[in-house]
Order: sequence, then C-alpha cells, then structure tokens
Amino acid sequence: MLAAARGQVEELVAQARGVTRIARGHGLLDFWQPTRENQSSSTVCMEDEVFAHSADIVRKTLGGDYADLQSSRTLAAVQEICSTDATTCLICIGNVGHREAVWSCGTCFAMFHLPCIQMWIRDGVVPASVLSNELFPKRQRTWHCPKCRTEYDSGQTPAAYFCYCGKERDPPFDPWIAPHSCGAVCERPLAPACGHACGLLCHPGPCPPCPRMVSGPCHCGATKTARRCSQPVTSCHRPCGRALGCGKHTCSEPCHPGPCPECPRVSVLSCVCGRHSKKGPCSMKVWQCEETCGKPLGCGHHSCAVGCHAGACGPCPRVGPRSCPCGKKSAVLPCTDDVTPCGDTCGRPLACGRHTCMQRCHKGPCGECMQVVEKECVCGWTKKSVPCSRPFTCERRCTVTRNCGNHACRRKCCPGTDCAPCEEVCGKRLQCGNHKCAAICHQGPCYPCPLLVDIACHCGRTVVQMPCGRERSGFRPTCRLPCPRPSYCRHPEPTPHTCHDGACPPCKQACGQPRGCGHRCVANCHDERPPEPPPAPKGASRKKSEPSTPLPPRPTPCPPCLVLVKQVCEGGHEENAVHCHQRGPYRCKSPCGRMLSCGRHPCLQGCHVKGDSCGDCEARCDQPPPPECPHRCELICHPGACPPCKKLLSKRCHCGGLMMKPVCFEYGAASSEARLAMLSCKGRCPKLMACEHPCVLDCHAGPCSEPTRCRKKMTAVCGCKRLKKDFLCRDGPVSIECDDECRRIKAEADAAEAAARERFEAARKAREEAENEKFLAGVPGGRKRKRRNVQNEEEPEASNMKYLIALAVLVFLLACYFAF
Repeated sequence: MLAAARGQVEELVAQARGVTRIARGHGLLDFWQPTRENQSSSTVCMEDEVFAHSADIVRKTLGGDYADLQSSRTLAAVQEICSTDATTCLICIGNVGHREAVWSCGTCFAMFHLPCIQMWIRDGVVPASVLSNELFPKRQRTWHCPKCRTEYDSGQTPAAYFCYCGKERDPPFDPWIAPHSCGAVCERPLAPACGHACGLLCHPGPCPPCPRMVSGPCHCGATKTARRCSQPVTSCHRPCGRALGCGKHTCSEPCHPGPCPECPRVSVLSCVCGRHSKKGPCSMKVWQCEETCGKPLGCGHHSCAVGCHAGACGPCPRVGPRSCPCGKKSAVLPCTDDVTPCGDTCGRPLACGRHTCMQRCHKGPCGECMQVVEKECVCGWTKKSVPCSRPFTCERRCTVTRNCGNHACRRKCCPGTDCAPCEEVCGKRLQCGNHKCAAICHQGPCYPCPLLVDIACHCGRTVVQMPCGRERSGFRPTCRLPCPRPSYCRHPEPTPHTCHDGACPPCKQACGQPRGCGHRCVANCHDERPPEPPPAPKGASRKKSEPSTPLPPRPTPCPPCLVLVKQVCEGGHEENAVHCHQRGPYRCKSPCGRMLSCGRHPCLQGCHVKGDSCGDCEARCDQPPPPECPHRCELICHPGACPPCKKLLSKRCHCGGLMMKPVCFEYGAASSEARLAMLSCKGRCPKLMACEHPCVLDCHAGPCSEPTRCRKKMTAVCGCKRLKKDFLCRDGPVSIECDDECRRIKAEADAAEAAARERFEAARKAREEAENEKFLAGVPGGRKRKRRNVQNEEEPEASNMKYLIALAVLVFLLACYFAF
C-alpha cells in the first residue's frame, strides 16, 4: 500500500514538473517570481491548489482524516514553508526566502538562514569546560539551537545547504514542490523507531506517524489484530489469564499492558516469629510483627533485643574479650560487668587527621582539635596561627573572571578554580530591538526573543503570531478576505479584490458613459485616483486601519470611441472594421488593379477613387522573346512585335580555345550549318586522334579525323639499336632485324667480357698462392723484410681492383648499347 502511495505521489510530481517545463517554454510562468516585491494573489492560489491536491492524495493513499493531517505538525510545517513570508529566521528576524540556503534543527525543526546559523555557531560556541587551552587543548566545544537549545557538538556544524532529507546538496527551486525540497521520497527512519521509513516526499518538520498496516498480538497474547504501525497495541478486552505473583491465582483484569497487578484476594498469614497472625492480601507472602523477639540468650542474663525474626537468636554480644574506650587494654569479664577506662592517654586520631586526643581514656567522642598551627588561607594569599580545627579565610576578594566572561568573582578568599557561575542578569538588547535579555549573564550572542507578537493585515481581520521583532521589517500577513475600502470612482461597488497594502488596484469595470456618436464608453474606468496616504514608518505597530472616508469621484474625459464600425476603402477593394473615432475616407494598402490603356497590365498605383485616371502604362515590355533569344525586350510596353535583338551572345568555339561573340538575332535566324561555321575559330584543332597525334583538321564540330590521315614521321630501330629507318604514322608500324655486323659486334663484346673474367680468376689464384707460400715459409725475419713483403703483396691487389672496375664499366656500356 505504501509503495502504491509513493508511486501516485511521484507520478503527480512528474506530471507537475512536465507542465512546468511546457509552461516555461511558452513563457506562461514569467509572471511568477517568488519574491516579496513581485507576488500576486493568483500565484498564492496556485500554490494552495497544488498543495491541497497533494494533501488529498496523501489522505486517500495513506488513510486517516484530513482534519487530523491538517492539525499535524508535518502539514503545518509544509503550509508554513509554502506560504509567502510565513517563515522567519529567529537570528536575523528576517524572512526565509524560497531560494535561500537554510538549515533546520532536527529537534524543533526551526529554520534559519545558513549564513546566520554559521555566524551564530562561530560567535556563540563555548568550551565544555572552563580549563585553559594550554592544559586541555582537545576539550570538546558545543553549540545550541537558538530556539529549542538542543546541544550539538562541533562536528555537527552545518557547512553546506542540503534538502530536508539530506540526500541532495544545493537543491534547485521548483515551484511545484515544497521549497528547499529535493522532490524525492523522504525515507528518513520514523519515530518511534519501528524499522520503517517515511513515504512522503522530502518535507519540512517531523515525519508523520508510520501509516503501515501490521498484524500483532494484543497485550495478553491471546488474539492477533491488524493495526497501524504507529498505533499502540490494542486490547482484546478479554480476561488476562496470566499467573499472578502469589502463584495460586490468575489475573482476572481485562487484557492490559504491562505487568499484572498484585493478587487482590485475602488470606490468613502468620508473622516470621509465629506469635501473631492476620488477614492480608494473597500477594503478601511473609510479614513481620512490631514486637521485639525477647527470647533469653545463651548467657542466661540477657534477652534478644532484635525485632521479629526467624531462626536462632545468636550468642550474647557481651560474651568474650572486651577493650577499654581507647582500645589499648583488653580483658575477659562476665557479661554482667562493664569495662572501665584504663587511665592512660586516649591517643585516638582527631577529626583533623593530623593530631591525636591528649585526654585520658574516656567514653564518647574526643572533641575538636585545639592545637595551634600556622594555616594558609583558602586562596593562598596570607598565613596565620589558628586552632587546627578552625578554618581560616582572608578578606581578599577574588578577581578571576566568571564563566560569563564579563564579571569578576568578587568572593572573599576564593581559590579561583571553582568560582560560582555568574548570577547577574545579562540585560543586553535582543535582536528584536524591543526587549532585553533576561537570562543569567552568558558568553556569546543572546538567544532570540521568545515572545510572539500579533501582526495584523491592512484591514485588521487577519492576525498571525510572529516572532517578536518581525513587525519592524514592515511585514503584513496575507489576507484572503475582500478589501473593505470604498470605491474611489463613480461605480457604487469596486472590483472585487483581496485585502492589500497601499492603494487599491485600478477599477476594471467598463465606464458606460454615453457619447455624441451614439455609443457608450466601453473602456475601463478612467476616473482619477485619489492621492495615496503616506506609508507608515518601518517600526510602526500593525494595528487595524481606521475606515477611510469615501472621497467624491474625479471623472476625466473619456478616451476616443473604440466601437468597431464597417467602412469601405476608396477603391472598393475591401471592407474593414475600424474604430468609431477613426471613421472617414481611407485608402487600403492594395493596388488599384484596373487595366491600363495598353490592355496588358493593371494599374499598380495605390488605392484611389474610381473616377480618377490611372495614367499611361510605364511598365517594361513583357512579351516572350523568340525561343533562341535569352534576352528580354528593354522597351516600355508597346503594341506589336518587339524589334530584333542586337545583343551579342557568348559561346565557346568547337575546340574550346576562343570565346565567339555572334549577334543574337543573326545566330537565331541562321541554319544549323551556318551556326557551326559561326562557332569555328578557324584555327588548328588541338585534340588528339586515336593514334595519339594532334588532329590535322581546323576547329570543327564532332569527332576528329581517322589515323589514316595522320602525317606524323616516326623512326624504327633494330634490337641492338644500331640500324634505324623513318616512316609515316599512317603507313603502320615497321620492324627491322639485326644483320651480320650487329651479330659480330655482339660476339666481340662477349669475348672481351670472358677474357676479363679469366684474368680476374688468374689474379685471384695468384694472390692465394702468394699467401700460402708466405704462411708456409714461417722463417722469422726483421720487421723491415716483413713490411716490404706486405707492401709487395698490396701492389698486385690494388692493380687487380683497378682492372675489375674498368671491366665492370665496359660491361655496363655494352649492356646499355644493346638495350637501346
């Protein structure tokens, strides 16, 4: 059931937000700004309708009577925050706006501006102990709510602006939900703790009682019933039936909470000693009589002096060893004899704890210590010789500042560590400006004024109680009753409107005065408004206003007649409705439209009287040109055919190299062959034939000539490129074969290459044999011989390298020759 309630409430909020977005997109909510300066009765009515609709859904889904919901603290808090100027910050005595950052107490749910409560905490936080910062640097600091004085520690100082349920930081303002609310489900744990969470949307004030339905036993556990979770356990009104404390009977009371009462039945009971008996409640299991036991003890000389008891009386208390009063000597005496003092010095410690009793052994207390000692006063300022048992205080007054931080202790001989709290009255002027603080002198700022004042609306019929000092801000409550002021115009009854400050709004009724044209004035009432009374001073009391004396009306001339009448323009084009005072000849914005003397064009002049001449046609000729001519006639409208067009056309020649300029009418009248001749530039055609040589014709239309007409000269070579032959492109390709001379040159080149290769191989073998002989010789010789041999070996290697390079160049040249 709670889930269904949540779904309906969230669906309502989603629909409302959708309507809000649509209205904002069309500019329908531009008139509503939730500020004191720009509020209207329609806005307040809209808020009331939205809130009443939401409250009705809560009532239908969660159950219960609407009157109960209206009287609850939750609904009262929501109504207060939704109404304009109804919430007051007790610190600054100012209005809590719908868009301002706030903080609310978790106990009394009072709302304050976030900067105000932070300043309050910063200025009024006091240490939990009066010890110094040097000795106790980690002492706890606390602060209190300005209204209910609930204690908070320094870790609970508000540092940011959160919604009521604490889920969203800096919640945006939405006119369709409660101000400072995130619009989500509250989900705060309900109180008293039942394990369920609040199902309403994020709201101010305490959460309402848990509406869930639970099934549980009655007080006696005999039956189970369905009830609201917040409702107490019900009674089945049947006999309880639980066993009583006597263990013999059962409880006959109707089903009840808590333990069962004592058994009400009466029975005969004996006392502990068994000598007496009486009738009493069944729940009283044992009782003692008021007589002393009196049984003889074991010594035979004394009797038991204990009250009524059970069991043996015990031994005689005077039997055994006993000591003298000072305790120094002991002896065993008959129980009938008393112990006498020993005659020695008492020596028992006195009450001072420093000295002993100097009297002889005696009975009773030792008395006060009279030994003279030098004592220091309580504050430690002076010393004096006085009896040990007497206290010593000096006359010096303490100068230590008390816990208020304003006044000194001023007690005589005070040690300064346990000064009494300040008992003087604070007397500072409170924030309200009307009263003084009556609390005991304290640190930090004074608590807000606890008094409430009655603030009335302008008519005095609506009175609200606000914190003292709010009347200084010029606040007046919103009154829903009709304004009682008389009409200032000629109408007997003013336009209905609610109570307000300042002058009444202008009269919206029609004037109705007759005019000379035969109509009545339909404009709004335009009588002159009387001068407004001077505004009341800012701190003036808000009592009921005195009824004002009706002033005579001050009529003013009526505005021009605005009754609509029909009127036709001078040209007879249209019939419009115009105001009566604007009636007369007029010209519409349509052109004349009548045909001119040319018979082709209408008159383009403005609307004019039908009898007037429209004049000659001055329009440009609009006859269609010939199909080949792209130009229009530039003459004024004329009869007959248009003259030949002598403008030049811009067309490319057939080859695209030049821009030809033929005369328009000559080009249009020429035949197809003549047009082709006009577009020829008479130059050589730059396009290529199929053989990829330039065309041999002059600038022409259509495709170029065939390759058989190509006169381009070409050269053919043999395979080794030694033999060459010239021919024309139209004669086709020609091939040339190598002759015997070509083959001879190629054979000589091959032989030279083979000889060079053989010489290279011979040189390589000679070098290898020289290296082998050098290795096999192995005869140690001087450095000069060895160096000379190395030099002789390097010379053939250099010569061989030069030979190989020359051979490679020759082979490359031959290969290039045969390739081309």
